[in-house]
Amino acid sequence: MPAVSYASEVNDMTYQIITTKCKTQGSKPDKVFGIKAVSKEGCAEIEDISTRVSDIKNLIAILKRESVSPNQLVYIVEDFLTELYGKAY
Repeated sequence: MPAVSYASEVNDMTYQIITTKCKTQGSKPDKVFGIKAVSKEGCAEIEDISTRVSDIKNLIAILKRESVSPNQLVYIVEDFLTELYGKAY
């Protein structure tokens, strides 16, 4: 799956869906999705967030709404996963 960019004109942020192979041995499915955030401040990339691309699209909507910078991405993803699965990781 090619990276899909969602640009936010508010703070010149770009969020991309990234696709990687699951690194957990014996795990199904093999394809997992993550996110890459790019701005003038820098970039951040987190792989293996979900097996569902729809989860990442929902996450991107939150990031755009809140104008999240790359250096804050990890905290928002942690909160997002806690909401999805009901426990802290």
